[in-house]
Amino acid sequence: MDLIYPLLVTLVIETPIYFFLLKKKSFLYFIILLMMNVTSNLSFNLCYGYLTNNALWFLIVGEIIVFLLEALIIKILKLYGSILKCLIISFISNSASLVVGLILNYIIKISAYNNTYFVICIILSIIYLFEFLLVFVFSIIKNRKINDGTNNSNYEN
Repeated sequence: MDLIYPLLVTLVIETPIYFFLLKKKSFLYFIILLMMNVTSNLSFNLCYGYLTNNALWFLIVGEIIVFLLEALIIKILKLYGSILKCLIISFISNSASLVVGLILNYIIKISAYNNTYFVICIILSIIYLFEFLLVFVFSIIKNRKINDGTNNSNYEN
């Protein structure tokens, strides 16, 4: 659960922000964003929890490194134009998941129930599954519109 919970928070918050703020929108890019977030989050949290024993300095430095690396990946994949816009989108996404994660950690900490952590993970999983399905349906609808437009222009010629 030490790795699953922060990963779920990241996926629920960051992936849709990235997906909807970036120029290119397809199921493939959604999967790429998913893999980017999984890799960066698991790498960060493995180092943060196991190598530094949750040191505040590593949280700050690690978040900065992740934000810069994700902006670089977005730029390399040409999901957005300028590096400044990539940095802004990455900053927004990473800041949002950090703030939501800290709020949820506070709720878990003050909760009198032992299963709050588990319940939040289940809720986050359901939300992400819903997001995943929405993007999948969105991609199918978009592809149909593109195909319909192509078929209509063929009939006109």
